[in-house]
Amino acid sequence: VNITATNTSIRLNWGSLSYCSGCSPGNVIRTYVVCLQVNTCQNTTQNTLLFTGLPSNTVYNLELYVVNSAGSSSSLFRSVST
Repeated sequence: VNITATNTSIRLNWGSLSYCSGCSPGNVIRTYVVCLQVNTCQNTTQNTLLFTGLPSNTVYNLELYVVNSAGSSSSLFRSVST
């Protein structure tokens, strides 16, 4: 996962994933859920997401969930500052 932060934005790019750790074998990835802090989550089928209009000098917790066709998911957690 690549994370780029500016004073007011955070961009995540995680490339194409063909599996998720902890998910059942054979279940293809259907969607990604990206959460900024706990209360701001977005679903996407793309491999990149941009959060804009963020206050500067703030630490954000990011979680990327990979959800497969069976509804199972795994996640990756990172902290980043603007």
